[in-house]
Amino acid sequence: TLSKSAGQEGAMADGSSGGMNEGPPTQFLAAEILAAEPSLSENQRTPVTVYCVRITAVGHEAWNIYRRYSSFHRLYVKLLTAFPRRTLPCIPPKRFFGNEDPGFIEQRRQGLEEWLNALLQHTPVEVSLSPEVCSFLEVPEPLRLTFLETDARVNVRMAVPDAAPRELEAEPCPGDTCGVEW
Repeated sequence: TLSKSAGQEGAMADGSSGGMNEGPPTQFLAAEILAAEPSLSENQRTPVTVYCVRITAVGHEAWNIYRRYSSFHRLYVKLLTAFPRRTLPCIPPKRFFGNEDPGFIEQRRQGLEEWLNALLQHTPVEVSLSPEVCSFLEVPEPLRLTFLETDARVNVRMAVPDAAPRELEAEPCPGDTCGVEW
């Protein structure tokens, strides 16, 4: 559930009433992975799984995007580079064998949905409304800037990341929950 602006009726994402003194929304975007479908591109001999992701933005119509796991993983690596001092949620692990198993695909779909929504609920919104996340979700730049202006707690991040870029494959999360599965 997306947060609503102060003074609007309804419950906030945190379960509060959304009263007048509670300030701007804490979550502007939400995602739901509606389906995971096999797809065969011209260059591939075996099908790959494509996820249909429904994006909902406060005060706007929802839209769908289509992404492979590798696109989610690239976003994760970009975020590790752009926000090296932030604790980010772990992406579901890569798996080299058994990717076509329906049970695994459903488990990964659920994990990717949870991961994406954890990113979108991340505070400060500097991460959830970052150019990296919004480009991945195909959020129009004027809408992203409107959300940033609405949230008084964040300074609009310029092109300079909060630390110098570094080479990353993908850092494992504590307990190696983001490692590779065989």
